[in-house]
Amino acid sequence: MSSTNTSSNLWGNTNNLDISNSGARLIMSHPISGFSGGIMTHPLFGATAGDGVTAGDVVRYDTVPDSVSYNQYTKAIANAAEYAEVVGVIETIENGVVHVILSGQIKFPTARFATADFQPPGVGGASGGNDVYFLSGVTAGGISNLAPNVAGQIAKPVLQVASDGVFNAHVVNYIGYQIGGNVAGATERTAVEGTINEVVDFDGNRIINEKNFHDLSSETWLSYDKSHPTYTDRTYQGFCDGSLDGGIFGVEYDMVVSSTPSSTMVGPGRSGTITQKDSKGRTEFKVLVTGVNKVTNTITFRSTEKLPNGSIKEPDITKNFYYNNTQYTPTTITKMAFRLPQIVSSDTVSFTDMHGVKTTKNKKFVMYADGDDRTGAVYIADEVTVTKITATGVINATDADGNTIADLAKQVKLLSDDSIAHANKLNVASTVPAVT
Repeated sequence: MSSTNTSSNLWGNTNNLDISNSGARLIMSHPISGFSGGIMTHPLFGATAGDGVTAGDVVRYDTVPDSVSYNQYTKAIANAAEYAEVVGVIETIENGVVHVILSGQIKFPTARFATADFQPPGVGGASGGNDVYFLSGVTAGGISNLAPNVAGQIAKPVLQVASDGVFNAHVVNYIGYQIGGNVAGATERTAVEGTINEVVDFDGNRIINEKNFHDLSSETWLSYDKSHPTYTDRTYQGFCDGSLDGGIFGVEYDMVVSSTPSSTMVGPGRSGTITQKDSKGRTEFKVLVTGVNKVTNTITFRSTEKLPNGSIKEPDITKNFYYNNTQYTPTTITKMAFRLPQIVSSDTVSFTDMHGVKTTKNKKFVMYADGDDRTGAVYIADEVTVTKITATGVINATDADGNTIADLAKQVKLLSDDSIAHANKLNVASTVPAVT
């Protein structure tokens, strides 16, 4: 449907070309009444934020008849092609008038420059290093320094960072493209998480940590939080909580306290312990301190404390910690990493080369864990055009009214058989080919 209809929400004679200051931009000024939800009244990133607009929002014009924002401007989002058609970016809202930059320079709110939560290490420049910003596939009206990475979403650049006088960016609104095209495959899991396999240690000092397979012959920690040094491109929260009862082989925490922690907790050849106590002063939680940062008031500690059911016992943020006779009040406690079990194998395997010479190598164990957000599926867009489809199993179909046909091929065969049978009874030739 064309958006250039006769809607009364389209306010004429308000576009102007401003070529003052250091550059040029095309501006549309429009009453707030033409924007779905009006002005956003809740905190921008609050859980109750409505669909109103504010400065920095990327907006589109809604032409879907059944939509609540039909014939109004509303926030764009890159989760589907129909919601990613961008008109421009809101610069300001003044006296009930929204000023939208359609193209060119903009004074963009710096707080709205968002960093993608899937930021790979070392990414920069043209690959997504805070120079070109894309329409967000998660936050309506938002932008991100990386294009969406979910198959079926839309990669659409809308802002080029460029500091020039009072302006800090250009609205570019380039054409978008669908991630993965119409049909996109994603990596499937190759084993059940927690599966243990044996591998051969050919060089005698082989350490195996290859994202999905993790060495059990030495001390191995996996990231629970993205800020832990072991983090690469994924965390392993689901495996820790679901398979290891919260991390029963060891958990590492970062605790920020309200006062400067003592540096004597750790040092060469020593690791201190801190405790939490019950109402009678008895120790109920005892952990090993492995690091102290006096600048950030952070204590790093590790624990294997367990509940009666065998799962890991988490620290209680409502209770103070004690080191010797000094009390520390926790402000935040963040679960950072967890340890895998350690298995030392004494098994060996012998190999024979082409000359009959035998070589003996040690075996070691590795554990399979592929991490969080690893999708095992194929994504198919809502509309796909293909030349031919061959299905060797069952196809079930559902129409727009919710009516379902189970085993479509079987139903077509029954209709074909009935048509041929009726034609034979009438002694006429059937125009429906037989289905075999």
